[in-house]
Amino acid sequence: MNVGVLAFIVAAAGFVALLIGAIVVVLWLIRRSRPGRAPAPAGHETLDGVIRCVLVTTVPRSRGQHQDDNDQRRVSVLIDVESPHGRSRIVDQPERPKYLPWILRWRIFTKNPFRYGDLQLLIDDPDERRLAADAARAGGYEFRLAEPLRVLVTDTGGQGRRPRWRLADAR
Repeated sequence: MNVGVLAFIVAAAGFVALLIGAIVVVLWLIRRSRPGRAPAPAGHETLDGVIRCVLVTTVPRSRGQHQDDNDQRRVSVLIDVESPHGRSRIVDQPERPKYLPWILRWRIFTKNPFRYGDLQLLIDDPDERRLAADAARAGGYEFRLAEPLRVLVTDTGGQGRRPRWRLADAR
């Protein structure tokens, strides 16, 4: 085999590996920037928290504006924390369900894609599910999780900043 051809193959393989590495880094950064995935540095103090319930609301669809998806559901995560100052509740900003960690998302919403009218809330009773969807559309429904999720809060937010937290058991 010619040395030039071999050098071209090695350079092409190196370029493809570099391109794949850059894509992986960008995807990792996007994943880390979503709510529920805050880094917890070793020397940084974190607060232990628990998610017992979330606030499910909806936003009206805008007729004249193009949206990337038609999901009108929004979820505000309510985190109960124990700090040296006492017990308090941190409320995260409303987010689309697709931006939540999947462990939390599948404890709130069903995986059934064909339930449209009831916001796909994970409630067994159809009448209760309909009432919960009506309450969410009317201003908010506080959905209680079947079992609480432990979280680590690295920044409590405030003054226009959103809180930074991550699931304690997730890696």
